[in-house]
Amino acid sequence: MEKTDSKVRVVSSEIPLYGPGILGKRCAMSAEEITSSVENIEIEAENILEAARNRASEIILKAKEEASQILSAEVSLDEVTKDREQIIKQAERKANQEIEAAEKKAAEIMEEAGKKTGDIARRIANIITGAEVR
Repeated sequence: MEKTDSKVRVVSSEIPLYGPGILGKRCAMSAEEITSSVENIEIEAENILEAARNRASEIILKAKEEASQILSAEVSLDEVTKDREQIIKQAERKANQEIEAAEKKAAEIMEEAGKKTGDIARRIANIITGAEVR
C-alpha cells in the first residue's frame, strides 16, 4: 500500500483483506473495493468539510453585516443626539422669546392698570370733593 495526498492507493490488488461480515461471517474485500470505499469516504468527508466552510462563511458574512448595522446605528445615534440637542436649543430659544413677550405684555397690563387706577382714584377724589366729573 502507498499513501499519497491523504489518499490510499493499493499497489497490489491480489491481497485480500478479511473483516467481520454479515451475521458474524468473515468476508473477503478486494483491494478495488477497499480503494473505492476509501475514496467514497474521502469524497463524503470533503463534501462535509466544504459544507462546513460554506456555513462558516455564511456565519462570518452575517456577523459582518450585523456589525455594520450596529456601527451604522451608532452613527445614527450620534446624529439623533445632535438633533436632540438642536431641538432642545430651539425649544429653549422659543420659550425664552415667549417669556419675554409675556413679561412685556404683563408690563403693559400693569401700566394700563396703573393708569386706570389713577383715573379711578381721581374720579373718587372728584366725587368726594365735589369737583367736576369728566
